[in-house]
Amino acid sequence: MASLAIVRAAEKDAEGILSLFDACRKKMIDDAIFQWDDSYPTREHVLGDIATSSLFCIKDNNIFVGAVTVDDKQSPEYEAVSWHIQEEPILVVHRMAVHPDFQGKGIGKYLCRFAENYARAHGFRAIRLDCFRDNPISNHLYQLLGYSKADGHCFFHGNEVPFLCYEKEVSP
Repeated sequence: MASLAIVRAAEKDAEGILSLFDACRKKMIDDAIFQWDDSYPTREHVLGDIATSSLFCIKDNNIFVGAVTVDDKQSPEYEAVSWHIQEEPILVVHRMAVHPDFQGKGIGKYLCRFAENYARAHGFRAIRLDCFRDNPISNHLYQLLGYSKADGHCFFHGNEVPFLCYEKEVSP
């Protein structure tokens, strides 16, 4: 992964990132993981993340391999969750995706480590994220990397299946 750089996304990257998200959406649906649909993530999400400089991506020969958004915006649904780590500030991971053609090669782990390093470098005390309960690979990844389940869960995008909530303390 060292040869693949994670860079801040620019407006010129929007279409490529949307194509990445579309490929991930199709793969999840093929695998009976109904986490994303046409209502999420959208062009507005991508453009908003680019405008706030919170979207990062990985390209390999002009193919968008992965993307992640990191910021301090906690979803209102997080208020119903009993988080174990209370010390602020908190970095939140949103919309992490790895192109299906590149899955299983450590890119998800690379993006998570990037988020952790970003958190440390910017003075965040912990990371929070949510993960669709029926996405076994992502749930396994977060647990493997030392993220702990918080008490409670969230529902997003009209899903009837909950999103599990994870957190991890990051040391400065």
